[in-house]
Amino acid sequence: MTDLNKINEEELAGVSGGNATGNIYRRKVANLKTGYLALRTQPNYDHGNEQRGHELFNGDYVFIEGGNTVGRDGNPYVWVYSPKTNGRGYVNANYLVTE
Repeated sequence: MTDLNKINEEELAGVSGGNATGNIYRRKVANLKTGYLALRTQPNYDHGNEQRGHELFNGDYVFIEGGNTVGRDGNPYVWVYSPKTNGRGYVNANYLVTE
């Protein structure tokens, strides 16, 4: 039997039509020593823009959506989708790593 190569979720989305709208989804994992990573309504740190109930903890994963580039204009915030919370928002990409 031929050994099948495993593909990552981004490649799977591409072959299954997930990229039909031009979106690119990159899976990243929260890498935190303490506390949580908040999904935010705006791409900056402000206690008032945290989405309550959408906290990510160490090991939780998200998908960076679209053409977000980490560090664009010096801003580390990227737009993500969280399967855990079924929510979308901005997170600080300095706390995201590739598996």
